[in-house]
Amino acid sequence: MDVMSKIAKSSLVFLLAFIMTISTAASEYQVNSIPERFVVRMQEGKMVMDEKEKAWVGIDKKGKNYEGWLKIGEGDIRLFWNWREGEGTPVLICNKAILSDGKIYFVEDKLVYSKVIQGKTISLEEDGGITLRELEKVLGKGYKEFISKEVLHIEGIGYPAPRKLTDKTIYSLKTAQSKIDLIQDENYQLQATLTPKTSQGNVLIYSSDHPEIAFVDEDGIVYGIAPGTAAITISMKNKKSVACKVIINVKGSIPKKTQDLGCVFFDYYDNEVATKYQDSAIDAMRKDGAKWASYINTYSYYDDEPIKMGGVRDKSTPLMREIREEEFKRMVEKVHSQGMKFSAQSQFMYDEMLQDFLSPEGKSSPDVYWKECQAFWQKFGGFLSVKADEWNRNPSGSLINTYWDQWFAEYERILLEYASWCEKYNVDLLVLGEYQGNPSYKIGGQRWEKLIANIRKVYSGKLVAVVNVYGDTPEVKELSFANQLDYININFQENYSKKSNPTVSEFKQEQETKFDQIIEPLYRQYTKKIIITVSYKSAANWANQPWFEVTTAQLDIQRDFGLQARMYEGLFQALEDEPWIEAVWSNGYYWMQSYDYINGRLNAIDKGQSIRSKPAAQVCYKWANKLSK
Repeated sequence: MDVMSKIAKSSLVFLLAFIMTISTAASEYQVNSIPERFVVRMQEGKMVMDEKEKAWVGIDKKGKNYEGWLKIGEGDIRLFWNWREGEGTPVLICNKAILSDGKIYFVEDKLVYSKVIQGKTISLEEDGGITLRELEKVLGKGYKEFISKEVLHIEGIGYPAPRKLTDKTIYSLKTAQSKIDLIQDENYQLQATLTPKTSQGNVLIYSSDHPEIAFVDEDGIVYGIAPGTAAITISMKNKKSVACKVIINVKGSIPKKTQDLGCVFFDYYDNEVATKYQDSAIDAMRKDGAKWASYINTYSYYDDEPIKMGGVRDKSTPLMREIREEEFKRMVEKVHSQGMKFSAQSQFMYDEMLQDFLSPEGKSSPDVYWKECQAFWQKFGGFLSVKADEWNRNPSGSLINTYWDQWFAEYERILLEYASWCEKYNVDLLVLGEYQGNPSYKIGGQRWEKLIANIRKVYSGKLVAVVNVYGDTPEVKELSFANQLDYININFQENYSKKSNPTVSEFKQEQETKFDQIIEPLYRQYTKKIIITVSYKSAANWANQPWFEVTTAQLDIQRDFGLQARMYEGLFQALEDEPWIEAVWSNGYYWMQSYDYINGRLNAIDKGQSIRSKPAAQVCYKWANKLSK
């Protein structure tokens, strides 16, 4: 055995021992920990296929062949080794992917031209690779995780040889959607994927069987011309047999209308609000440019199982409670007298359950109270979500269906009484669901559909349902009862931005992305105009931070009126030309002009979401007047 062979074999033995020592799973490798002498840099070479297309063959810059795989241990870690010559340096790579020359290549026993990653099928290029930019477009938020966990970074390892496309090459053509709803006078970019890709540029042809209904241009942009249905055929040049179709349903255009500003009252109501602050708060809303006033009536859960809901038990309490009918009537009449529309909402808190949970010490000692509150929320805070998950795992289960039947019966009992008030006092809009979250949306069995049908029997006004969006994630992807609604209310929750203190242009761009990803598909699917609710806080560097309670002092948080104003400016700029927007509601409008808490407690109202007496109110007023002209 010559000297080079001895060196190579001793290197292999050392490398095997090194690999077994540091890890047996490919995903655990730290590439930087591999000794430099064990990495082959084939900067002038290529990775090509052998004649049988069963193994990879590498050619280094000296012309030496390196071929074959050696599996060592769990995790399918492989060595690239020169078996013919018995010499050379092994290359350590993983079985998933390598990054070389700005492209990702998937290392398998033969070239592949499509790959499923994170549940998404990715079409690869002719050489079996994909650029980092294209991969990021497909994977979105999952891109960084894939690159950091699944890809071995080796510089200059080479790349597979391009696949030669011939007349015998088998192509496939697919679209992301087979049916698309389009609004008249709007357009939509079709997305078609050809596998394998070619280097000849655009090789696709688009045609419509009814261009008078839906016209498509050479770039695949479909234009809604008139109501009706058209079929768009996408085919490959010179290979008409490689084709697919997309059905376009064009619906009548909805007249464009600029959005109205609305304000949602701070979700606290008591005797003092009813007698001292209610009317002046409505006057202030109108001066700030609001055309909508929305009130959230607060109820409580009494028990989680069996489920029980209602108002506060002590109807004489001067503290937080639900509104009484006479107070509700007076509020609606005052709003209408100011030329505004009135919206009625509801939410279900846990105050009565908490009172039953607290010990005598918890009701008298603040320190014990907060400890017991924490224990309460750990036990009951997410009980509805748990029940929703249980139903989704076993939708035919007898016990879980009985539970949700009871929940809907209780919810309907309260909502029907509330809806009867709305009918009696000419409320313009009744809101279903709540800003606290809606696990019940995930429950099937036509329960929501039946509930809405019963509400329609007692209330003739318009209906809207809340869909909460947490960061970039809607709480549901589909709303089975959307066709029974007049609007959809998108309530954007924290975090609002990826930056702590964004500029107007940065925040505008982020909102436009959210609209494209979340609201546009929802609007196209259901053709319901959108009411947006936001709760932007006037807290320093808080645009990318979670929710905080504004009725406590929050001494560690600094006030920043400017950030709140910039966020509203960016939002309105992003919405200026959107045809789907009906109104923007600013949540948490405070009952009092000053920031003193009603009962004298320290609070963080000045750092919270209320726009009253803050620069953000001036921004909203400017846009409310601009958009109403």
